[in-house]
Amino acid sequence: MTESKQNIQIKIERFHLSVKLGSIFFPLELPELRPVLEEAGYTIRKELVERLPETPTGVRLVVGGPIAEKRGTGQTFRLDPDRGIVAIAGQDVNAVVEDFLNLEGLIKDKLDVPLSADALFYEFIAEGSAVTGKDPTKVVARLFQGSRLQSKISEILGCSTTNFGVRVVEQNRYVTDRKWLDFSIEPLIPKPKTTYRISVTYRHPERENVVRTAKSLSRTVQALLSAIEQEA
Repeated sequence: MTESKQNIQIKIERFHLSVKLGSIFFPLELPELRPVLEEAGYTIRKELVERLPETPTGVRLVVGGPIAEKRGTGQTFRLDPDRGIVAIAGQDVNAVVEDFLNLEGLIKDKLDVPLSADALFYEFIAEGSAVTGKDPTKVVARLFQGSRLQSKISEILGCSTTNFGVRVVEQNRYVTDRKWLDFSIEPLIPKPKTTYRISVTYRHPERENVVRTAKSLSRTVQALLSAIEQEA
């Protein structure tokens, strides 16, 4: 997914949308999930399908990892039963969001498992890159140039130092909270003179809030990069 505004080009390379459940027992089993996933266009991994006939009657088959893939898209349906996570991962933000909402609805209608009713929070993790026409290493280095702390750190380490990126989180919150924002911008290691690396984690108890933030992700990244480069 590539979007541009003025001279800013953003590419989202990994987008992971999930729901964290509060159930003591993970509510989704592979045999009952299979027809639901197939209806949504996902194909169960071959090695998992081969296990289905071998599962004794009455035994729950709950598996984790990438369970199924949507052909031609690179999108995967993923489960982490130990952590209570149901997720879809891919590159196209809007396509992942659409499939996630569709599957959440199918799981409720077909399996009578309302994921939203047991959700502790929804979360997306996005990773990508951005090109603005400016040197990211020089841009971020100027943000805190000349600060007392920078001078003190240089003194302690015995060499002239600077910061290599910008990372912000929501004030007065902890990474273990049900609400969390973590936004990181730094030079991309293989291309530090031309490309930024972008990493975003956003978590909220309300699904609509996470979906809305995900759909506006590129605009948010563009606005932040513009503000950073103007300040520098």
